Amino acid sequence: MNIARYEKRIGGWLVDKAISYCVLGLAIWLFVSLLGPDFSAYLSVLLSILVSYFFFVIFNTLFLWISNGRTVGNLIFGIKVSHPSGNRLGFTESLLKSLLVGAMAMDIINSVYMLSNHTERSVFDRMTNTNVIDTRA
Repeated sequence: MNIARYEKRIGGWLVDKAISYCVLGLAIWLFVSLLGPDFSAYLSVLLSILVSYFFFVIFNTLFLWISNGRTVGNLIFGIKVSHPSGNRLGFTESLLKSLLVGAMAMDIINSVYMLSNHTERSVFDRMTNTNVIDTRA
């Protein structure tokens, strides 16, 4: 079992975030279109960000749980989330992982941690007792 390299993890994360940002753009367009010019633009963007975050969490939780530790980005880059023992990822672990990864501030903290400690395991991996493994290696 090979731990996935940082570059593959970033690639998978970028694909997952790109999907979320497409939903964000759609949500902003819908809120601005439906609520009209009288509604606060700031509030429209804030609501759209919340919709995008909840979409990211729900979509990735279900995808991780149903596809045995893979998100869309993970599928593309040939990596998956698993327990060190190899057991299947449960719903609670999938939800916790998605909640943590979905928060942008946590992503920045995680990146600094992984780069400064020269480790392939993230803060999220340690908190959920999981590994991201390279299925193509």
